Amino acid sequence: MRSRRAFWVVAHRWIGLTTALLLIIVGVTGSLLAYYGELDRALNPELLTVTPRGAMIDPFTLRDRVAALEPHGDVDVIDLEPVPDKAYQLLVTPHEDPSTGRPYDLGYDVMFVDPYSGARLGERRWGEASMARKNLMPFVYKVHYALGLPAPLFMFGIYLLGVVALAWTVDCFVALYLTLPSGRRGASSRRSYLQRLRPAWWPKWRAGPFRLWYDLHRAAGLWAWAMLFVLAWSSVALNFTEVYEPVTRALLGPITPAEVAPRRSSGAVLAWRDAYARGRELMAEAARRHDFHVLRESALSLDRDVGVYRYVVHGTADTHANGYTATTFDAKTGEFVRLEWAGSQTASDVVTSWLIALHTARVFGAPMHAFVCAMGLVIAMLAASGVYVWWVKRRRRARMRGVVA
Repeated sequence: MRSRRAFWVVAHRWIGLTTALLLIIVGVTGSLLAYYGELDRALNPELLTVTPRGAMIDPFTLRDRVAALEPHGDVDVIDLEPVPDKAYQLLVTPHEDPSTGRPYDLGYDVMFVDPYSGARLGERRWGEASMARKNLMPFVYKVHYALGLPAPLFMFGIYLLGVVALAWTVDCFVALYLTLPSGRRGASSRRSYLQRLRPAWWPKWRAGPFRLWYDLHRAAGLWAWAMLFVLAWSSVALNFTEVYEPVTRALLGPITPAEVAPRRSSGAVLAWRDAYARGRELMAEAARRHDFHVLRESALSLDRDVGVYRYVVHGTADTHANGYTATTFDAKTGEFVRLEWAGSQTASDVVTSWLIALHTARVFGAPMHAFVCAMGLVIAMLAASGVYVWWVKRRRRARMRGVVA
């Protein structure tokens, strides 16, 4: 028993030391991202905020105007939920430059327009490494999931944080095992299990710095264990699908593929308004067939590589506030391809959806935003306090060796 526990002590120490810096980074950035929208608007009111006045221009007209302003780019996503006091955002995908074979460098990939006048308010390149106000929060987001690395190293950043998330997931169970009372015989064994466990939940607030940080490290890990595991494993789902999906399939069953097979139909792509009408028609048919109601529309998007439109709504069939119902259809013929709704979800789909919703604070409203913000700081504190405890113990051992020598 002693040797087994000693092994896991060493494992916990080295997992913590090798991942501490990155966990501090993702913890602090994740804390900020819990209020991404609020912070972004506070930093960039002239870019993201408008004064409501009269009727808003419909999203299709706004898309057409932006497409006309940028001849070297496509707008392939239409947000069907404009907000009265927010600028309307459109993603602009550059065309390929025939002279170089590479996409045009537009200098931006997001354009902001006034939904009442159609006036162009500004642009930014999402995730650009810059401390300029308009780029700050998108860059924080990119740091959170890819360390903010540039294009050549972007996937390396994603996978590195995926490996860290996997190690963190394993360490959740290691830390729990080490926190629970051991089965060693002795004076302590005369106390009940709960009596031996109770001290782990409460820091000794009047103790010295080392003991206080040790207790905080242990107690915070216990109090927040469930959410720490959710954040760790959902990070694997987001950054390391090569591990997440096989494990999830083995435990819960099949996962519905995120993508559909490329279409091979010929002819011109349906115009956006025609595609919108077709999407609504298919959704109405699905609602009648499966007995649900559409509450509000969310988005219409075109995947040119696959050759499909995707119409997304929120409806009564959604499993939670972050849920959605979507119909996908051929971009040229309008032929139905797939319906995504709660009734078609597997157990793996439902669990994954909830993990991502909890990770991104898209459920339970403002309380969840505050909770995820606090959890980011807890993660950073656990990583930093673990390093501090190791450093103090290491210094003590070094002094002891000096005395013995």
